[in-house]
Amino acid sequence: MSRLRTRFNRNARRVQPALPLLQEVNDRLLQHMECLKPESRCILDLGAGAGMAAAGLRARFPQAFLLALDCALEALRSQSWRPKPWWRLGPPDVRAALCATAEQLPLATDSVDLVWCNLVLPWCALPQVLSEVRRVLRPEGLFLFSTFGPDTLLELRTAQQQAQTQRPGPLPEWTDMHDIGDALVMAGFANPVMDRENLRVDYPDLERLLEDVRWSGAPLAAPAGCGLGGRSGWRAVRQAYEALRGPQGLPATFELVYGHAWKPAPRVTAAGKPIIPLRSR
Repeated sequence: MSRLRTRFNRNARRVQPALPLLQEVNDRLLQHMECLKPESRCILDLGAGAGMAAAGLRARFPQAFLLALDCALEALRSQSWRPKPWWRLGPPDVRAALCATAEQLPLATDSVDLVWCNLVLPWCALPQVLSEVRRVLRPEGLFLFSTFGPDTLLELRTAQQQAQTQRPGPLPEWTDMHDIGDALVMAGFANPVMDRENLRVDYPDLERLLEDVRWSGAPLAAPAGCGLGGRSGWRAVRQAYEALRGPQGLPATFELVYGHAWKPAPRVTAAGKPIIPLRSR
């Protein structure tokens, strides 16, 4: 985790490139939330980065307390998280920011109504993250997330096989959505709902593709000339991939997995006595 934090802090100090993939998945996850309409007084943006989701969350929940959490302090110091000057009307997009990891949330139990998690799970240990998310959610709170599925970057995997090399890579083994659903149940979430779709994006070259994927939630290996395989392996992958080039560029398929689940209301008290809800007619 220390190396990951160092990498993210270093990237945050640089001028970030345009990130069409990350922005597109962010927008699609916002659309998935429209049919849920959760009541949210406090929202946790888990793995907030440079604040891409802040404006959309603020627009849908203008009165909510929006908390940004990321392991990279430099990302939290960016302009996106700074409070608005006193002469600007309206609340800031983010009310507070915390530098911490998703596996150890420095938040009280039952303190958050909604946990937003866009393309963060590939970087994390899934069981630990789900356990922490469930802990900090209030009863009947919502966990909403996106991640990559195993069909992501099929074209690049094909190019690797044709080139008979593991450069650039090896590629991550992204978790199947059914396994994520099972993990949600094991972690104690209720009514998990999973969905998937394939998104095709065309890139001008392989370097731009890998840059976009790395910024968007995939811990890929370093590019050409780094590590085993060297430039010859990289060149073989590039040549194999170039054979797939179409009129718009190099095609890349991303399996986008969306999911949401609720923290169930407790059925017993701390003393072990059953809780019987009383509902008015």
